[in-house]
Amino acid sequence: MAKKTNSPKKKAAKPAAKTKASTKASSSSASGSLPVFRTRAAKVEQGLKGIAKVVINAEKPNKGAFVITIGSKKVVNLTGLKRPFPKLKALDMDDVIEDCKSKL
Repeated sequence: MAKKTNSPKKKAAKPAAKTKASTKASSSSASGSLPVFRTRAAKVEQGLKGIAKVVINAEKPNKGAFVITIGSKKVVNLTGLKRPFPKLKALDMDDVIEDCKSKL
């Protein structure tokens, strides 16, 4: 009898969170994103609560991208991020939220 060997399974790549501040769309889930992206997107959503609706991942996000747009203006545009995401971790989310509020 031949033994079957378990081949290692490939892990699916998790998409990055993409946040878009908008006054007309409802929010959706960022459940497929990495915690680094998800927590920062949640901070923006919390910071803009009551001021604007925040849509997270309205369309399929690019891998390694964190983008915040208000209308057609990009407030934050971090693309091509590689692990461990130093640019994203260095981002001061309080300043980003204030930037978003000033652009609304």
